Amino acid sequence: IFVDRDYKPCTYERPFISVWGWVCLLLSVLAPLICNQFLTNHLSQMKRAKSGFALHIRLTCMLPCISMILIHVNVMTAIFEYLHVTVMKLFIDCVCDIELWRIDGSSDYILLHSELCTDVIGYDHIRLRQNSNSEYLGNDRTLEKNENGKLFRGKGNEDVLLLNNDTSHPSFGAISTIQQQPLQQARIVSKHGDINLSRRHIKNRKRQFLADIFITLIDLKWSWIISLFVITFIASWVLFAIIWSSLMYFHGDFAFDKNINSTSCIQGVHTLAGVFLFSLETQQTIGYGTRSISETCPGAILILILQALFGLIIQAFLLGLIYTKLSRPKKRSETLMWSHESVICMCDGHLSLQVRLGDMRNRSNIVEAHVRMYFVQKRVTQEGEVLPLHLADMNVGFDKGEDRLFLIWPLIIEHRIDQNSPLWTMSKEDLTRGDKHFEVILILEGIIEPTGMTTQARTSYLPSEIKWGHRFERLIDFNEHKRVYEIDYSKFHVTYPLMDDAQIPSCSAKELYERRKQNL
Repeated sequence: IFVDRDYKPCTYERPFISVWGWVCLLLSVLAPLICNQFLTNHLSQMKRAKSGFALHIRLTCMLPCISMILIHVNVMTAIFEYLHVTVMKLFIDCVCDIELWRIDGSSDYILLHSELCTDVIGYDHIRLRQNSNSEYLGNDRTLEKNENGKLFRGKGNEDVLLLNNDTSHPSFGAISTIQQQPLQQARIVSKHGDINLSRRHIKNRKRQFLADIFITLIDLKWSWIISLFVITFIASWVLFAIIWSSLMYFHGDFAFDKNINSTSCIQGVHTLAGVFLFSLETQQTIGYGTRSISETCPGAILILILQALFGLIIQAFLLGLIYTKLSRPKKRSETLMWSHESVICMCDGHLSLQVRLGDMRNRSNIVEAHVRMYFVQKRVTQEGEVLPLHLADMNVGFDKGEDRLFLIWPLIIEHRIDQNSPLWTMSKEDLTRGDKHFEVILILEGIIEPTGMTTQARTSYLPSEIKWGHRFERLIDFNEHKRVYEIDYSKFHVTYPLMDDAQIPSCSAKELYERRKQNL
């Protein structure tokens, strides 16, 4: 058997949506300026009749509106295409994570879905033809057909699709099979603390999110925040450029036959590009000195006041948004370390579940830190009600105050397995057999010393990440020469097994308790 990774039945090319969106946005902004310059250059060839000039004025006043429509359409198109591609990419990564194996001596191939998500089972991802004649693949792989004649079950409880050989596909050889990866338990909390939950069918969800618009914007990614920053300022400049153009149009500042001695509302502005630059300079208080309003035009004074106030509101909102996002305490958890695996060992004569926690920083310590541990598992009540995610508390020393941490050096978080523990009846065999599906979630909360903000760090452990009969390696030593305690973080995740059965029994804590009770 040898591996052939040339065949990729589930590939999805991701186009450059973001680049195309920015190109469209740039063209939408530059289009009215280019058109206005073109009309200005050819204006001398037009008749000086008022009708011809009025047509030009109408065109130049309509261009900013057309620009805003193009900006809106292009941005929304880019957003929807980006979301569509992202969803499709996640879907295909979820259902088509497969490997190709080639076996000599057969004329059939097998395609096998690996790590199918429960939310997408039933979709027709790959359309392939069935071969109902062959039921033996060699290498001690016998298959039997199920009721619908499409699904075959082989040794090792592998569900496969037995299909005809398709010689039209250049990547198919004479024989090819795809071997299934073992199904992994889905996490509720990732190792980095992300929550793996999808909330659907919430009534008026968008309205509620808009009601809490500030937090909604803070939760956006940085790419969306920067895009919002740029688009908001450009849109405000264009909006007030339209207002200034309308004022000049109704005041007659664009007329050729106006009295030369008459005063314009905006001095030094003769084109649409000049109006846009005047709007930008006014709102950003640049003031080059060549463009200014006239004190004899009350409408210009009112618009100037409105634009100045509007610009201050935008700056205060966006700068506050960026500052709040930068100062969020969420990133403080990136410097908090959880051990990759947890261990079950004897501690003071009792079985205990242990996890190591450490802080990388020497300064900016976490004060008032306290930790919680939860056990999540499917539970059926006495009345037959099924609770798919039952949350049970795991004692980490609440009564003794051991849940409050002085997180200066790496600490061991310990849960003693007693009668109130969810692990009371679990033995080493139960843990390693693989039929137990549960998750241990740990949450650390504390206050960041320099800012006074509360931060939270989360992680979780599956049964496969709990080592029975192991201890964490010692990592703190005292340096006699420097007279200082040294912490070796290279040993932070290292564990070592306990070889003696007297040090760690294989039975459950309940059975160990009963044995000791009988010996007494």
